[in-house]
Amino acid sequence: MVRIRMIILPVILFILISFFVAMFVLFKSDALSIIVCAIGIILKVIERIIEHYSYHKTSIKIEAIQSHAERELTIETIKELQELIDERRKTPVLEINIIHKLKAKQYSSSYEETR
Repeated sequence: MVRIRMIILPVILFILISFFVAMFVLFKSDALSIIVCAIGIILKVIERIIEHYSYHKTSIKIEAIQSHAERELTIETIKELQELIDERRKTPVLEINIIHKLKAKQYSSSYEETR
């Protein structure tokens, strides 16, 4: 799921930049005004890409520690794993609504099966 986000967000950024270039060409308006309008949106998308990248890196670390903990479980490993989980929880990640609608039912049903 995280890898899909890492692909989708740069695509969204490219579409936004293309949209603003098309606005400039079609409406022949002042380039400075279009750049000023686009900068806020583009910066937010770039900020979101950076957050997703850090979320992805933390997720990889968690998976590595989990696989190691299955072989040898120590208190230090559990503390380190919990710190990484807390770090990942602090990262604001907003799901793209289409992906959420597709995956939410599947994840909810798998959660109910484990209970």
